[in-house]
Amino acid sequence: MMDATSAIIEELAKYLELAVPQLKEVHREFPATNRELEKPIASLITVSNPFTNRMRYIISKTDIPGDSNHKSVLYVVGQYDYKLQLDIWAETKAERSKLYDLVFRAINKDFFDDDANMGISLKLADYFNTIARYELVDYTFDDSEQSSQTDSWRVKMILEGNCKAHIEKCEAIMRTITVEQEVNDQTDTYSVGEEQ
Repeated sequence: MMDATSAIIEELAKYLELAVPQLKEVHREFPATNRELEKPIASLITVSNPFTNRMRYIISKTDIPGDSNHKSVLYVVGQYDYKLQLDIWAETKAERSKLYDLVFRAINKDFFDDDANMGISLKLADYFNTIARYELVDYTFDDSEQSSQTDSWRVKMILEGNCKAHIEKCEAIMRTITVEQEVNDQTDTYSVGEEQ
């Protein structure tokens, strides 16, 4: 099981690797400056990941093998509202523009397929199977003198989204004990105030 931040990055990276096969690699962190990159590539990093506390509620209770007195209880305790940075590096400006368009379409797949809302929702397989939302909110083509000298053309995309925050903990359970009692056929009746 991953933490929420890692799962948010991992699920989007896996999705982009499948949806945009033109990318040779999708890094889960910003590449080191001294590393030779085989372009086109992408990288994903977390810009911010604020947590909002909400009233907790239970979404599941599961048995713990070998322990009949406890259950594993999964709570939703709040929400993460994250901002991610997705960078794409290409050899040429034309390739960069084409990759931007492919990634834009992949991130807005629901809109292009079903005429639904912009953005995409993905299930976080490594974080309690919760649903994470991703929406593109900004992009910048990084055209600089350095880019032209190194033949490395970059687009920086900002995505925002959210997912529920979960906590799983072990809790003792109360058991109902059923007691069988023999009942006598004889019934006693009493009136109020009578001595027995």
